[in-house]
Amino acid sequence: MKNLYFLSAILLVTACSSGVNYDPIVDGEKGMRYYSDLNVCQNYAKQQTVTPTGAFVGAATGALIKSGGDRSDIAQGAAIGAGTGAAVDVGATIARQKDIIRTCMRGRGYKVLN
Repeated sequence: MKNLYFLSAILLVTACSSGVNYDPIVDGEKGMRYYSDLNVCQNYAKQQTVTPTGAFVGAATGALIKSGGDRSDIAQGAAIGAGTGAAVDVGATIARQKDIIRTCMRGRGYKVLN
């Protein structure tokens, strides 16, 4: 059980930073201004944080699924549900961060290809 919590925490920390470090493919050369603009856009994306909604919903769902068992079954179901929900939250946050970076870079005149 402790390993699941630890794994979820590691996943959240590493995954949240991967969206912000996104470097889109652009049509044209990348000069010094590009990296300055990218840094500004990545800082905007950092403002988009993970919301724990999926973790809470997952915990409740996991507990309900295991509600016919004893307390340890319910706790295990809640932990698995929370971990799964947290992973979904992280994935959605990374997607939003990448969208923010793409939109910001397009707004600065870059032709973003991905």
